[in-house]
Amino acid sequence: MKIGIVGAGIGGLTAAIMLRAQGHDISIYEKQDTISEVGAGIGIGDNVIQMLGEHDLAKGIKNAGQVLTAMRIFDE
Repeated sequence: MKIGIVGAGIGGLTAAIMLRAQGHDISIYEKQDTISEVGAGIGIGDNVIQMLGEHDLAKGIKNAGQVLTAMRIFDE
């Protein structure tokens, strides 16, 4: 099946990897012409890491990322 994915963010790229692994023909459409860092962290829960591990994607994330050991939330 041919599938078009709009947006090359974390969701679009993850969907593309998983759909391609299932044998689909994937095209990704992204409006930005360059790749750049936004400067924000991305929190990924244990349940998501487990699911990504089932598709051999967790190892790269664990190697590139850091485990969050503490967090403070301020409302003002």
